[in-house]
Amino acid sequence: MSTLETQYKNYFNENPESTFTFEEWSDWKFSNMELPPPHNGLRPIDEHAEELSDWDVTLMDGLENEPYVSDDFQIGPDGAFELSDREMDFQATLKTISSKLKTATYDNGDISDLGNEIGIAVGTALKDMTENEISQFISGFVHGISLSNGTHP
Repeated sequence: MSTLETQYKNYFNENPESTFTFEEWSDWKFSNMELPPPHNGLRPIDEHAEELSDWDVTLMDGLENEPYVSDDFQIGPDGAFELSDREMDFQATLKTISSKLKTATYDNGDISDLGNEIGIAVGTALKDMTENEISQFISGFVHGISLSNGTHP
């Protein structure tokens, strides 16, 4: 199943005359969803209460050493990732990136050269970036491009 944003975009492709905002469309979509029958043959848990009375489990039982996603996450091009706790002086970081980009020695290049120079500038400004922070940066980069070129859903 696609994201709600993609479903919303697809709805407008199929219904170009619609004037729904995203919130109005979401309310309409969920109020018109066909939901499965309430129990699909399952019995209420109270019928099993005696069998389950000795259980003492948590949601993390058996998963203590497994990776997990907390409530503080985003979806990026490589899947879900946690938001970084890195604090930064945003204006000073932008100034460092801008200064580093001005030192690029290319007169001509292709899109990968541009990406390389941006990577060097960001890596210089933000030392020791984690894989998670790199994923966040890429997600923000893709989002910014989509906002500027009209492809944002």
